[in-house]
Amino acid sequence: MSCPLLWGSQCTRTLKVSADLLLENLAEAILDAFDFDCDHLYHFQYLSPFGADRMIGDPAVDFCDAFVTETRLRQLEPVPGMKITFVFDYGDNWEFDIVVMHSSEESTSDTQVIERKGEAPKQYPDYEDIY
Repeated sequence: MSCPLLWGSQCTRTLKVSADLLLENLAEAILDAFDFDCDHLYHFQYLSPFGADRMIGDPAVDFCDAFVTETRLRQLEPVPGMKITFVFDYGDNWEFDIVVMHSSEESTSDTQVIERKGEAPKQYPDYEDIY
């Protein structure tokens, strides 16, 4: 399965991952692809095949339907074109848009970044440079 991860319009990462990957590991792969530290709470949000808004999050997040430590990507029933939002760090509210590009039964044991476009934003910018 491959999916581009979008942050803004000029920064994308395309990952190849197994549908059997736990969402906890997908979160780590996304953050690694953008050189972010995994030091905040997060959740994935998507529409189920029946149109229900679903949220799967870190076990410390109490408003989600399920936990990333127990949910595999396959359980979201991904199909090409499906959109998933990865929300990270509720203070800074980073949102990464995921679009499923390809789905197959092929199993892979490793997660790969197969394409990088644009420079990743800084997770912790120097605020002195902004103001």
